[in-house]
Amino acid sequence: MEIEVVATESADRANTALENLDTTVRKFRERIKNDLSSMKASSDRVQSEVLQMIEKYKTAQEILTSHDMEKAISNAERLAVALKAISDLSTTKLSVAVFGGGKCQ
Repeated sequence: MEIEVVATESADRANTALENLDTTVRKFRERIKNDLSSMKASSDRVQSEVLQMIEKYKTAQEILTSHDMEKAISNAERLAVALKAISDLSTTKLSVAVFGGGKCQ
């Protein structure tokens, strides 16, 4: 009879342990599922932003290597040379007079 009581108690403890294990595993799976969903959402956001950056870099590269940009740089270089030449000129006084068309009294 004592063996039967010990066996019953052991079986009850084993069942309780299995129920606790089952509860723990369910909670673990829920957390993992939530974590995986969050990671997937973050990954999708990062991937989308990277694709947008790639498109923006392509656009910028096209602009910077275009004929219009080459022409603008050339014009800017000529302007810089002209401004340097103007600043190297000797100082000249320039007078400006403004006359009104009215009668003096």
